[in-house]
Amino acid sequence: MQDPFGFPIAFYYQSIRHKWLLQDYHLHSSTGIQRVDHCNMLTPDVDGMMRWYMEQLNFRLSEYSADEHNEIWAAWIQRRGSVHDLAMTNGRGPRMHHFAYWVPESSRIFQICDVLGGAREFTAIERGPGVLGGGPGEIITDGQHCLRVGARGNGQRGQYTEVFHLS
Repeated sequence: MQDPFGFPIAFYYQSIRHKWLLQDYHLHSSTGIQRVDHCNMLTPDVDGMMRWYMEQLNFRLSEYSADEHNEIWAAWIQRRGSVHDLAMTNGRGPRMHHFAYWVPESSRIFQICDVLGGAREFTAIERGPGVLGGGPGEIITDGQHCLRVGARGNGQRGQYTEVFHLS
């Protein structure tokens, strides 16, 4: 199934409950990614996509950014009470911009860099300082608490993944 803007979507009415392992540290062997935080999509019709998700799927608007002609070029919407679950920014699309994941502490970011380095994925690591996003939804990266991972700029295809810890 896909939305009217060309993005694949899936609906789940049930999930499998698993044992809570958050404090079973002896069982932890991964980089510690705890959950998907949000995803960002590029679309040439931010306003239309934002309105469809709000009207058809009951997303709520967290914030948006408009240009000098009051045309919306970025919007952040949510379903679960967070800052945003889905971000939409103006661009050639439909295409994925990034996924963002939560990690339990900032030291895990360095572990993720080590894993990517060990896998020889050097071009997939973007180090701060830098600014992610634009307008009121900015996240500041300082090289310690945020990492953006994946293909960047120069006409490269693909996406990157943000990995960050917010205290």
